[in-house]
Amino acid sequence: MHRVVSTPISIAIISALAIFVATEMIVKSQEVTFSGDNQAVITQALAKNKTAAATAADCKVRAFQGEAKISAWKIMKNNKLMVQVAAADVVKLPSHDVDNFELIDATPEIAKKLAASSKENPVEIALSGFATKCDGTALACMTYTDGIFKSYLAN
Repeated sequence: MHRVVSTPISIAIISALAIFVATEMIVKSQEVTFSGDNQAVITQALAKNKTAAATAADCKVRAFQGEAKISAWKIMKNNKLMVQVAAADVVKLPSHDVDNFELIDATPEIAKKLAASSKENPVEIALSGFATKCDGTALACMTYTDGIFKSYLAN
């Protein structure tokens, strides 16, 4: 082979290999992280780049209708009327991994009873509707009507 032809070909091959290796290193650095005990933890690059819009599109809101009488007490969380459910009554809720929720339609009488309640002095509440939001928080109502959770689930 002539020296004039082989030089450009070898430069092109070396450049292509350098670009390939650099690209692989960049991709691998985004996908693999090492924990303190030298075990590699592989994450998917696509999961890191998921947008909030895609996450919201994947969300499925669940709402339930039915009667449940539970023992509960008031807790303060983000300036909302949140209710903590007694451990024995969590199984009565449609979502068994939720132990507190926002009560959206408390009557003045129930709100007054909840204000005076505590873990040692719970109040019995009759629920007729329950919903879970995409962020994991729960909502409940005492008097279920169609669309009662709509304004809360839009946020």
